[in-house]
Amino acid sequence: MQPIVVRAAGDGTYEIIAGERRWRACGIAGLETVPAIVREADDRKSAELALIENVQRTDLNPIERANAFRTLMAKFSMTQSDVADRVGLDRSSVANLIRLLELPGDIQNMIADGALSAGHGKMLASVADDSQRRKLVERIMTEHLSVRQTEKAVRDLVKQAQASEGDAGTSSPDRDTNIRDLETKLGEHLKTRVRIDVSSGGDKGKLILEFYDLEHFDGLMRAMGFESN
Repeated sequence: MQPIVVRAAGDGTYEIIAGERRWRACGIAGLETVPAIVREADDRKSAELALIENVQRTDLNPIERANAFRTLMAKFSMTQSDVADRVGLDRSSVANLIRLLELPGDIQNMIADGALSAGHGKMLASVADDSQRRKLVERIMTEHLSVRQTEKAVRDLVKQAQASEGDAGTSSPDRDTNIRDLETKLGEHLKTRVRIDVSSGGDKGKLILEFYDLEHFDGLMRAMGFESN
């Protein structure tokens, strides 16, 4: 059995940092001792380890795991690469899961319930318009589209959009990729989700930064060089 992780409580007892469910299971099984690793950890480090332990549970659905990844980034100033290292995944896997949180709530619920897979969600996240996303979800459900078939459907949507824009269109696959790459890099720097919305003319737009609580908001302000008096 994987050891639980504890820290000294200062009164001869130990506080569980990670592995409480395993400890309870051992108690139910009648075991008098359990293997444990003793670590020196302050409250912040203990919270970080507990959250990482929770992320690695096998019963989490993709949306729960994505929210946990985002919390790690917001609470502990981690990049996607940092999270990937801590939980034993590659950075692209972490990025793809976090992108699921860009989807509308109803589609996120379908992924959480298992009606749609994380792979379907990844393809849906590459579609910018929510109405098109929902139409595509209807196709996935009624036609039982696989992830590969959904990927093809997304490519068809992109081709149709480009054809309808014609020569007047300012959006291209390379430009969209560049914007997404910039969103990722800026998000890594600021430790939050970043969205860049560009006007049809391509010369103006909006930069949207998400914050998850007031502490995270203050951290964003400091990262941008703003200190409130």
